[in-house]
Amino acid sequence: MASLLAWTASVKRQFVAFTDKGAGWALVAAGALLLAVAETAGLGSELEWHPALTIVVGLAAALLAASYTAGRMRRRHALLDERRDRSRPSRPAG
Repeated sequence: MASLLAWTASVKRQFVAFTDKGAGWALVAAGALLLAVAETAGLGSELEWHPALTIVVGLAAALLAASYTAGRMRRRHALLDERRDRSRPSRPAG
């Protein structure tokens, strides 16, 4: 809490804007998840799949999406770390 008090007004505004944007995207993602569940259930019903198969297909799709997102974030962080390391002056050994 003390660190929040040390922030400038500009940093506080940026933080609030960032968290508001994050909350908005979380709501969008929740809505998309509900749509995906409904569509997967409808597909399973239309194709007369066993309910367990429908659940497995839904979980597989969620796992695929989560692994893609995690891989993308990992690559992005690696790229940012690489750029940061290049911008640092190298220290002499010893």
